[in-house]
Amino acid sequence: MTSKTLIVLGHGSRREAANAEIRLLGEMVKAQNPAWQVEVAFVEFAAPSLEDKVRELAEKNIREIILAPIFLTVGNHLAQGLPKRLQALAEEWAGLKLIMADHLGADPLIASLISKRAREAFQSLIDGDRKENGI
Repeated sequence: MTSKTLIVLGHGSRREAANAEIRLLGEMVKAQNPAWQVEVAFVEFAAPSLEDKVRELAEKNIREIILAPIFLTVGNHLAQGLPKRLQALAEEWAGLKLIMADHLGADPLIASLISKRAREAFQSLIDGDRKENGI
């Protein structure tokens, strides 16, 4: 099994369509990095939980895990909850290294994506106006 193991970590939702998007992101990351083992887990409301996924990997003797949190800002989960949960998991599994990558944050790539989505919305307004006005 590969030594490069990444958990794409979503918040989780009671709405399954939201969880499916996080799983799709995990598949996209795997497609871009075929040498990595890419898994998906959730902080709450969805399965597998972070703890369940880490335990599953630890039972397979994986001892180095990177977590990629799919969060835009540093809220309570990133600032308080997750560090405590990671510490508890590290104490549960001797020799386990859990490293959290930076959250998505205020990144130029996010700004570009916002701009792209806005351009698409503006275009739909223009297209709608043309149809509505017979243009």
